[in-house]
Amino acid sequence: MLDNNIRVRKLEESNFFPIPESIKLQNDSYNVYQNEEGMIIYVPKKNNPFKNSKIIEKYQGSNQKEEIGNSLIVKEL
Repeated sequence: MLDNNIRVRKLEESNFFPIPESIKLQNDSYNVYQNEEGMIIYVPKKNNPFKNSKIIEKYQGSNQKEEIGNSLIVKEL
């Protein structure tokens, strides 16, 4: 792991971290978190199928077939 020291930059009213060229971005959108020790963590945003209206509409009212041959008692979506 390279020693990529960076400084917080200011742009108008916002602070940001420049991303060193040695770090290859895998996504164009990230969620950002800060843990108890102050560590800032960027996690690539992923599509959540449980919040995707097209997927929900497609499977709305469908019953899941179980391995034992029966359907679930309650509808999943």
